[in-house]
Amino acid sequence: MLKLNVNVTSRKYKNQNQAGEEDEDIDVGAERRRVLRSSNNEDLLHVENLVKVYKVRTAAPAVNQLCWGVPVGECFGLLGVNGAGKSSTFRMLTGDTAITSGDAFIDGRSVKNELKHCNKYIGYCPQFDALYEELSAREHLALYSR
Repeated sequence: MLKLNVNVTSRKYKNQNQAGEEDEDIDVGAERRRVLRSSNNEDLLHVENLVKVYKVRTAAPAVNQLCWGVPVGECFGLLGVNGAGKSSTFRMLTGDTAITSGDAFIDGRSVKNELKHCNKYIGYCPQFDALYEELSAREHLALYSR
């Protein structure tokens, strides 16, 4: 059921998922349990079982059951190897691409159902085609932070 390709710590201990397979980092499992037990109001950004499948017939989703939360005042970075789903995750959080299943909450509001409200609280600079020749560096920062 659950396979995560992002190793968030150097710990080598693994948890067993519901299918009995050992494939989840112990800290990833702890964060999943914390997020699924808590109210989405505890974190400024709260991601619950986020899934992105681009082609229904492919076996592997781009993002699979992602769970994490970012408390108010905390700085957060999403790290992973190429193809781990980082860009797909941020594209879902900004409404650039649709969420296949699960949801994310920004300031307690659903990204799926209240995207316009959520976009008031985030700035996003895409990975590709992010610079416009007509804008200065200061104007780019202002654009993406708005």
